[in-house]
Amino acid sequence: MVYTEIAKIMTKVATYDSCYNFKVHLKGSAYDGLKIDKPDEFDFGLLNDAWSGKISLQVDAKTPAGSAYAVPIVKTCLDKFKIEGTNRLDARKVRGHLRELVEKAMVDLKLKGLKIKKRPWEGGPAVTFEFMWTRFPSISIDLAIALELPHWPPPTIARPRPVDTDAKMELVPKVKHDESANPAFWQISTAQIEGQIMKSIDKDGGCRKKVLQLAKYFKGKSKGRWYPLASYHLKTILLHMNDEKRQPQYWTQGMLVPRFRDLIDRLLKHLRSDSLPNFFIPKENLFKGRRDIAVAIGGVNDFLKMLQENPESLLM
Repeated sequence: MVYTEIAKIMTKVATYDSCYNFKVHLKGSAYDGLKIDKPDEFDFGLLNDAWSGKISLQVDAKTPAGSAYAVPIVKTCLDKFKIEGTNRLDARKVRGHLRELVEKAMVDLKLKGLKIKKRPWEGGPAVTFEFMWTRFPSISIDLAIALELPHWPPPTIARPRPVDTDAKMELVPKVKHDESANPAFWQISTAQIEGQIMKSIDKDGGCRKKVLQLAKYFKGKSKGRWYPLASYHLKTILLHMNDEKRQPQYWTQGMLVPRFRDLIDRLLKHLRSDSLPNFFIPKENLFKGRRDIAVAIGGVNDFLKMLQENPESLLM
C-alpha cells in the first residue's frame, strides 16, 4: 500500500517536471530485512536513468570527508540547478525543488483513504512527510534523490569496492541546516553497496543480522533511545566487526550473545573516543559534530545495568 501511494505521487511529480522522472527503490532497514517493531517508517531512493553516469564527484581542500561536489560531465536537465559562476550543482535547490513538487502532487491527487499528518519538509538528504492510515497513526516516508557515480571514488576518498558487486556509490543532497553551509557539498552515499552486503551477510548461516536487530531493539526500548545515536551507527560497527572477523565460526547462532556484547563494548569504546569511522570512507568520523555524546554513554550504561538487574523490563 505504501509503495502504491508513493508511485502515484512520483508519477504525478514527473508530469510537473520531466527532469524529476524517477525510479523508486526501497532502501534502509525495510530493504535490508532489519526492520524492528511496526512497519511505520520507509526510506525510498529516487534514481533517474537520464542522469546515470553523467554526474562526476569532485573534492578539494575545503571539502569535508564524506562529502563532494556534484559536477555534470555532460549537459543534463539538472544544469538549471548549477551554482552561479560554477559547474557545481546546488544540493539545496535540487532537494528543495523535489519538496515543492511532492507537496503539489499530494494536494492535487487528493489520495483516498489517506490523511497527510505532516506536510513535506526537508530533513537530512531527504524530503520527509507523514501519512495516516486506519491501522497506523503515523507512517513516516523519506524520499531521497541519489546521483549514481560513474566511477568508484579513488582510495584517497573511499575503500576499494568489493570485487563481487556492481553496486555504485551515490551523491545525495544532504544540506546542513546552517544557512552558511556550502550548498555545493553533497553527501557521498554507500547505501547501494551496504544493501547488497546486508542481503547476503548471513549466507553462511551466521547471526550477524540478529546481532544488529538485538541492538536496534534494545536501543528503541532504552530510556532516551541512546540519543543522539542512530541505527546507522550500530550497522557501521557491525560492518567493521564482520570485516575483521570473517571466520564463519565467529558468527554461528550459538555465538549470538557474545557477539552482541562485542558490539555494545565497541559502541562504548567509540563513544568514549568520540570517533566512529565510516566503513567505506574511513576519514569520515560519523560522530563529528554530534552533540551530547556523553548522554549516549550514560544511556548505554543504564541499559547494561538494567539488562543485568531486571532484563524482563526490556522484553515484551
